[in-house]
Amino acid sequence: MSEKKKGFELSKPHNMVLMKWPRGITPIQIKAVHLVTMQLKRWILNTDFLPDFSKGDTLSAFDAIKTSFDMSIDDFAKAMNTTKKALTVPVKDRNGDVVIHNGFPKLRIQECFDQIEQIRCHVDNSRYITPTKGLQIVVNPTYDKETNRVFLYTTPVVAAILQDEKFMNNFSMVDMQLQMSLNSVMASHILDRISRFKKEKKLFDCTVKDLIEQCGIDVDIDSSGAVLAVRRDFIKVNITRPLKQIADKSDGMWELIGTGAKVTSKKRGKLMANDIITFDVKYHDPLAKPPAIDEDMSEELHKAADIYQRIMQPNPDGSDKPSQDEIQFMMAHAKDLSDAGLPLTDKDFLHNLILVQS
Repeated sequence: MSEKKKGFELSKPHNMVLMKWPRGITPIQIKAVHLVTMQLKRWILNTDFLPDFSKGDTLSAFDAIKTSFDMSIDDFAKAMNTTKKALTVPVKDRNGDVVIHNGFPKLRIQECFDQIEQIRCHVDNSRYITPTKGLQIVVNPTYDKETNRVFLYTTPVVAAILQDEKFMNNFSMVDMQLQMSLNSVMASHILDRISRFKKEKKLFDCTVKDLIEQCGIDVDIDSSGAVLAVRRDFIKVNITRPLKQIADKSDGMWELIGTGAKVTSKKRGKLMANDIITFDVKYHDPLAKPPAIDEDMSEELHKAADIYQRIMQPNPDGSDKPSQDEIQFMMAHAKDLSDAGLPLTDKDFLHNLILVQS
């Protein structure tokens, strides 16, 4: 990695990870939702905010929560991975005429805000919301052209769900620096999901139906359970391509095993709602320190450790691929390597060793 750091990690309860989004969400819209959630969580952490449950286990306990956040249009545009110019261009109708709103040209950012306000996500949390109505995360977003500032508002409900103790042991730690750099809505959804088990060496899986319904994928399912889409195209557009974007933008934090996902089909050649998607990815903690090699090691052990490192961190072009003789030499020093913190029985090492020998 070019930098041994990661961005702000948002602990997102799993009920928020798996909440159902409406169809047709755009990258800027989902980024705005992520941004206001991130701003709220940062405020909670910085102020050590705790709900006042002396008022009862209701939303009244969150009366003191901060629900408004503002920033310059330039900072907002940067967070959205776009430009001020792109956000402030006038909206035109089908005839190419500028749309007028309240006597002034309507700007692209205002159009996006109108759409964001309509978003209702359905989340499993009946303590604070009515599930049938859904959750509105961003409320009344506005842009003040005179001051060039963007104002984002949320509600105590969002804070309540973020802090719901029921889900404290069931959440995803999502790197928001990476999240905000993604320009694919599906990549954003998938990152939330694969972050669930990133430090537990477990794979996240779900059904095709869950992915479609939760992520707002614009595809229908017929009465027989068949997905009305070409199987290969669906997987490419909604799974493998977004996964590749995550890996490409993560600076080595996320590694795909093969294409990064496997779809177990119930019917050959067809994509069914109950097919299982298993996300086969590996997380590399950018802050993790590599095992130290003792300077007093023997020359032979240094050589064996070097071969080990070449297997664990190979050059992309394969130029440093160990020979079979070198691998056998390393194996002969297995115990000493293990004592030095380089176990040959490690799951990641064995996986890389198979790749090297294939």
